[in-house]
Amino acid sequence: MPDLMSPQTVLTPGDAASQLQSRGLDALGLVAPALATGWATSTPAGADLDADALRLTLNGPRAPFNALGRTLAAAPLYADASGAPLAGPVRELRLHPESARRLARLVEQRLGAPLIRPVPVAMLVHGVPAPPAAPQPVDLFEAGAPLGLPGSLAISFHDARGLPICPLAVAALFADLLSAFPALGHGDATMPARGASGGIDGIVASSPAAVRLHVVDPHGRVFVPTRPEARLKVVASTGVEVQPVPDGGLLTLATGLSLGRATADAAADTAAAHPLHWGWGHHSTLARTALSPPALPAGVNLPRQFLRVVAVDLAWHLRGNRGDSVIANVPGDDGAVPDFALPVVRNAVPNFDYLSDGMDVLGAFAQAATAFPPAGVDVLALLCSPAIDPALALPPGPGAAGSWPAFPAPNPGAGLPASADATTGLAAAFRAPGDAPDARLDVVVDIAADAVPAGTHLRVYPRRFVQIDAIDGEQPSFIRADGGAAIAQAGQPSRMLLRNPYTLASAAPLPSPALLLVDVVAVGRDGQRRLHSGIELTVSATTTSFTPDPAAFGGEALLQRPAVAALLAAFGSTAVAPASLFGIAPPTPPIGGAPGNFLDLIRRLANETSAPRIGPHLPTQGRFDTVLALGAAPAAGQPLAWQAVLTGARWTEESRSARPERADPGNPPGPDLHAAGVRVDGQLAQDLALHALKRAQPVIPLGATTPGWLVAMGGATWNDAPADASGTVSAVMLETIAAFCDSPELGLSAIPIPQPADSIQGAVNALAGLLGVSAPTLNLANEARLKRALQREMVTARRGQRDALWSLLRAVEQAREFVYLEGPAFARTARPSGTPLAHEVDLVERLRARLAANPRLKVMVCVPRWPDVDPALAPWVRTALAHRKSAIETLTSQDRQRVAAFHPIGFPGRPAVLRSTVVIVDDVYALVGTSHWRRRGLTFDGGCDIASIDRQLDARGRSTGIVRFRQELMAAKLGIALPAGPADSTALWTRLAEPEAAFDLLADLLAQGGLGRCSPVWAGPSDTRVIAQTDARADPDGVDADGTRLFSDLVGLLGSA
Repeated sequence: MPDLMSPQTVLTPGDAASQLQSRGLDALGLVAPALATGWATSTPAGADLDADALRLTLNGPRAPFNALGRTLAAAPLYADASGAPLAGPVRELRLHPESARRLARLVEQRLGAPLIRPVPVAMLVHGVPAPPAAPQPVDLFEAGAPLGLPGSLAISFHDARGLPICPLAVAALFADLLSAFPALGHGDATMPARGASGGIDGIVASSPAAVRLHVVDPHGRVFVPTRPEARLKVVASTGVEVQPVPDGGLLTLATGLSLGRATADAAADTAAAHPLHWGWGHHSTLARTALSPPALPAGVNLPRQFLRVVAVDLAWHLRGNRGDSVIANVPGDDGAVPDFALPVVRNAVPNFDYLSDGMDVLGAFAQAATAFPPAGVDVLALLCSPAIDPALALPPGPGAAGSWPAFPAPNPGAGLPASADATTGLAAAFRAPGDAPDARLDVVVDIAADAVPAGTHLRVYPRRFVQIDAIDGEQPSFIRADGGAAIAQAGQPSRMLLRNPYTLASAAPLPSPALLLVDVVAVGRDGQRRLHSGIELTVSATTTSFTPDPAAFGGEALLQRPAVAALLAAFGSTAVAPASLFGIAPPTPPIGGAPGNFLDLIRRLANETSAPRIGPHLPTQGRFDTVLALGAAPAAGQPLAWQAVLTGARWTEESRSARPERADPGNPPGPDLHAAGVRVDGQLAQDLALHALKRAQPVIPLGATTPGWLVAMGGATWNDAPADASGTVSAVMLETIAAFCDSPELGLSAIPIPQPADSIQGAVNALAGLLGVSAPTLNLANEARLKRALQREMVTARRGQRDALWSLLRAVEQAREFVYLEGPAFARTARPSGTPLAHEVDLVERLRARLAANPRLKVMVCVPRWPDVDPALAPWVRTALAHRKSAIETLTSQDRQRVAAFHPIGFPGRPAVLRSTVVIVDDVYALVGTSHWRRRGLTFDGGCDIASIDRQLDARGRSTGIVRFRQELMAAKLGIALPAGPADSTALWTRLAEPEAAFDLLADLLAQGGLGRCSPVWAGPSDTRVIAQTDARADPDGVDADGTRLFSDLVGLLGSA
């Protein structure tokens, strides 16, 4: 009888010990970092080192370590000294990933932690013959093995980001490791000995001892300053400048010298707000401290050293090119904002936190409001959001404490036993008509007591097939509605409310018999999910009453905390931004006849007399940001100390959402929603507070009960606090809005903008005269602060703000490795009809051009299946879908293999919703906020964003906080659980840590249809039954010198605004 299973060898601990004893490190094979004692047939001369190219010419090169070898026609993953991708062909010899990790660990053990020096993961041989077109097998090379490449060829070494390392420094490092750990020196039997011709000792001695530095920007390109204040210099211990760092980025640092800024630069640096920060390229925090190579530990011999330095001009990196001319291939802005009114970069932001989902955002709101307001000091609370629900209950904090399974408490920790059946006693009845308006259309579903363990999350989804012209005009669409949810309680039946599951009109008759097809989901506290699909219920005509229990899903309604409610109750503390186009209807329709002029159109939609305020705005215009800002003075008469949270999540129950693929456990029913944000303290929080204040109040008082923000800022509480010193994140608040909004009279009048030497009382008096109100007398003791605010407001009113556009343009133009983008939209950001105007910058086209110019660059785009406009507005939906399709095809037409566009995961049959826009570039730049990637999002709608860099760099030279943020964002969109610790980590989570692996994961999933974790981007319906809305209305350009065009395009939409 043949064997059903072939014989297997089981490796036991005893066998492993025996193999190591008899074979040494050879027993580990490729995963052991074996090092060659010789690299070539002969020892190179000093002239064989190209110090500027970081290459060394060797005769008959050999493998420097155990390696995987292949010939590459091109090598875009590797860079030259400038940071540009390498052309081919090259012979690649790469360490096995585990071998690379062990090598780095040995170097750290030898040189000390943290490891600040680059460690090679690959050697390239240049000038080799091109490989055959057919795929070739990967070769295995022992350390010291000949490569079969005769003659003299240049080699280069590269770290994990593909950046080059001085070959002689690698030789010196390996020679020292071989001396410290002789067991590493094993490999091919023919390799030269250390002291022989071609041996590593002779290679190290071929050039004089030196410390070489390579200065790059955070993206990995050579750092070239864009202004004198950003010039890094070699300085003596006395602070005297020795020489500037050359633009090529490579230099030799003599003993006793350091990198930094000279004492003579102090005044200029202070005037420029100290923009330049620098530090080692690995395991370092960029700061302004003079940088010198650390002393080597006793016994370490490195005659040739190589260290990478990262330098960043924070204003350039975060704000972009706000000058008039092209700098570093980045175009200047449109000149709309004078320098003194540009947003201020905050070099250090205390308690900065990236928030990756709705529960983290809401938990951050609660965390900021802990023990607020304190007694006995000046306090102020401000809240703006597209919509505000005072009953929104917040989890206790971000992270595990505010998420399932810990929240809502108590957490009994129970799973779902095999005997648990969530359909036990399943019954449905219509709701009692007297419960609420249109309550008779609702259905109440009951599940028997103790059908599942206490603490289990229950969700009931009604199934429907609905004709949605906006999505598909030819056939019904399968929809799982939001349904109902409950947390099972011991000994009590679980009741859930399904709101109008038949989608009936108010006066429509109820179906009889009333059959309802539902799916029932149970989620245990251990994360296990059980789905009962396609259950048909007969809805009883005997009605039952249902009273929603606000406490059922835990949390505190912050706006109902008496002290907070009192602060926010007064007019001037809150603002909303209804926009019917985006599903938020205004409380009352606009009154009056057709507007007679542009000012009348903008003012018609405003509410300046009751809270929350609705500021002046144009029809269809959205203001998508939610900002909670809380200020408390440390002592009487001192400036307020601020905490703030910014997000695209609305202050409504829909934002209680996380893990939608598991039925959003622990939360009330709502859309499958993703919303990112940031939490900040200090001066950046004060910037957000001012943004919220200007949303909540007009510029000057419009009546006895209507405060104005200029008056509100007049006291000492709004004085600038001292610059923040703590925090490794640097950031800037960016604003987007069309001209004339918020304070239209400032934009449509000839009131001059106060210059730095002017008083502002005259401008305020003139504005009050235009509005027909009394001019307030300002507290001129605080005039400097008020002047900056008024200057920027007047610029905004006349020219709009497009801060995010210029920040993103710089990031896109200098992207080297990847761009990750998620948000509710992805479309062209300009549609010029002729020669583009200065503001008409199409970031989609810029991104395509970068794909063409940089063969390494990869792009990941995450967008919801349905646009963020109201599905009932079919023409607008069709236009949004067409715009998205066109934008993605622009990228894929350049290189389909380097673009991964996908829809995020929701519960099966339910599209996900994205409320925030996040753009991450090379894990060293992050923009988080609500300036959505489309023309209206970057020029017309209201947006607020935080652009940031975490100056704390990880082992690969990327921003530590941004790396984790992107990993969490992508995990949430792909339904990958965040591990509580190493034991809980999964292969998918690990793949998301590195951008190349994350892109490959997306590509693998999309090639297989998404595997239930995502789906390829839908091109939209193919029928022509719906006439699409015009571009001018669906995606308006917010730049208009006098409002004439905007008035013409939008005045007809007033009734549907």
